[in-house]
Amino acid sequence: MTTITEPQEGLLDPFAGMMNEDAAQAILGLRSSPEMQELAEVMAHKSREGQLTDQEQRQYESYADTVAMISLMQAHARRVLRKAGKL
Repeated sequence: MTTITEPQEGLLDPFAGMMNEDAAQAILGLRSSPEMQELAEVMAHKSREGQLTDQEQRQYESYADTVAMISLMQAHARRVLRKAGKL
């Protein structure tokens, strides 16, 4: 699975500084649809088995990158809400 690098985190830091409590709550509520979660699980299994096509591999990597970025934004959102005493 993809991990966030320091440069990626550095790119997102300014956005976290602009995040208000409403935005933080909305970001914490972001979830994949059940269909997308199921597709990701299928692709993860196929990836472990070495059975992804090139197109599926690109799709899986894109999904993993997106999840990693959302996770980082959610970490920033939790910080905003903790600082405001709302978490």
